Amino acid sequence: MQDIAKEFSRLGQLLDVAGLRQRVVAGNMANANTPGFKRMEVRFEDALAEAIQSGRSGAAVEAEVVEDTESPAGPDGNNVALESELVDLNKNTLLYQTLAQVATTKASLLRSAISGR
Repeated sequence: MQDIAKEFSRLGQLLDVAGLRQRVVAGNMANANTPGFKRMEVRFEDALAEAIQSGRSGAAVEAEVVEDTESPAGPDGNNVALESELVDLNKNTLLYQTLAQVATTKASLLRSAISGR
């Protein structure tokens, strides 16, 4: 039963990160024409993979919102590229929908196992 709780906890964590990423991308898009605005990004997956590979629990890994310092800025100092943000938004939406479907399926299987059907 503890494994099931860990799975749901991990799924919840991943859904939270996807929700955070959605808000960050939306903020980037909203500021696409703001002079001097630097796009933000969410860093999580690399830290999670590192924790898992090193044998630590991924539960302690936190998502981090950081300023993107690598993307080139335009003449006004803004480094938001709407095309890239739309790609990120679509990828994140698919990820969120997939994670939500996995959580729904797991919950349904658990309900079936409990009720004996």
